[in-house]
Amino acid sequence: MVKKIWDGPRRPDGRRLWYGILPGASFARLAATANGDGVPTPLASGWFTYWLAKDPSFDWHSLTTANFTHYADQSRQEWGPVVGTDDPDLSAFRAAGGKLLLWHGLADQLIPPQGTIRYYEQVTAAMGGRAKTEQFARLFTAPGVGHCRGGSGPAPADPLTALVKWVEHGKAPTTLRAENGSMSRPLCRWPAVARYDGHGSTNDAANFRCTGRQ
Repeated sequence: MVKKIWDGPRRPDGRRLWYGILPGASFARLAATANGDGVPTPLASGWFTYWLAKDPSFDWHSLTTANFTHYADQSRQEWGPVVGTDDPDLSAFRAAGGKLLLWHGLADQLIPPQGTIRYYEQVTAAMGGRAKTEQFARLFTAPGVGHCRGGSGPAPADPLTALVKWVEHGKAPTTLRAENGSMSRPLCRWPAVARYDGHGSTNDAANFRCTGRQ
């Protein structure tokens, strides 16, 4: 069951519908249980009840693999054009001088980070490759960080200032400084990761280097 939660929902034929939460993320929001029964987050149960079934008496226990797939397809078809934010063509944004700084905690217990990574890769493909994309849009991942904050890992300390420096002074961030109490780390541009250089405190960002650039 845990492996299925990590894997994420699939169609009856095995094709992926979306991603699951990553190992290390808390189950308390999307896969919680109480007294032997599931306890779905209101964000999910409310979406099925009011936006898809449109029936206040809808019982989420009636969901099966087959009708879950139906609802997922309905959700994309009916509401994607209204609230969808996954268009990878950011040419107008780029032409206007916009700068986009994305970051996602890898222990996010509500929104699987693989979706953000997938979107960024789609943007990269649509906008002419990684080098051209990083001129206006960069993605950073935060190991151990939950939904916006929390978790065992350090979260970005001041990403807004990094964005302001990029927009107003043309200084693109190569890393984001992240903190969690006395621990600090550099958050690296996707797909690089921070590696300890073998010297000094493992709680000090100065002793880590970004490796694994493609």
